[in-house]
Amino acid sequence: MKLNWGWYIVFALVGFAIFILYHVYGMMRQNTDLITENYYNEELVYQERIEEKQRVIDENKALKINYDASQIYILLPFDGEFEAEINFIHPERQIFDKSYAVKDSLVILSRSELKPGKWLLKCLVHSEGKKYLFEETLFL
Repeated sequence: MKLNWGWYIVFALVGFAIFILYHVYGMMRQNTDLITENYYNEELVYQERIEEKQRVIDENKALKINYDASQIYILLPFDGEFEAEINFIHPERQIFDKSYAVKDSLVILSRSELKPGKWLLKCLVHSEGKKYLFEETLFL
């Protein structure tokens, strides 16, 4: 049986439709966790975040991060009294995110609490009436 060119067009369109539906189905099953649920409120204080990051650069402060097989060591560049909030943000799954409130310059954390992979570390420090924001990317 010989098919004319019209049938080949129909087969191509049906194949293309199946291809599109397959990809739509795959995208619908994709996990899309947001980094923050309150992204609108975060956008309103974005200028403050820029100033906090610039203050870190202006005062030449930097986090010192080391880690071995069992622990993570974070040295904060502050003396005296300060309060810090350290957030480990997992870019793929929000349920793995961890947050720690600290008041010491040396922070020691267990690596067993964090899943291996890429992490975004955000550290917000309140010291002497000023705020500092450190952002680092870690591969554990």
